[in-house]
Amino acid sequence: MKYSIEEMQHAYAELNKKERPLAAFFGAIGGALPVAALYLLFGEMGGVLAVMLLLPPVVIGLFARYTGFPYRLKVRLPIGLIAMILHIAGCWLLQLNPLLYLLAPVCAGIAISMSKVKLSKLQDLAIDRAKMGGLGVEKEA
Repeated sequence: MKYSIEEMQHAYAELNKKERPLAAFFGAIGGALPVAALYLLFGEMGGVLAVMLLLPPVVIGLFARYTGFPYRLKVRLPIGLIAMILHIAGCWLLQLNPLLYLLAPVCAGIAISMSKVKLSKLQDLAIDRAKMGGLGVEKEA
């Protein structure tokens, strides 16, 4: 399926207009508030499974996805950092085994991957074309 240059330029401009990095960052912080309550819930339960510690980054990533529409990696990295810091703080608060602190990079990766929006084929092609310089617009990524 072939797309015209105008369609790709329009899709790329629409992507850049929709993406709001600051809103994604504040969405991740807003998602961290209910996640902190989840850590308190885990603490009240007494025992925490390692799988339960992977739920908070999912919530943070989803909050960021729906508030800021991040599709570039450099916009999503602070979201992963927030998830990692909150995971370390939650493990410290719950006085968990020090080995569970090693899940912090995994939590960051989960938050980064959950915050990425699903792009259509046209939008994906427009991003690739803009990176190569074939759209005639300035490169954002």
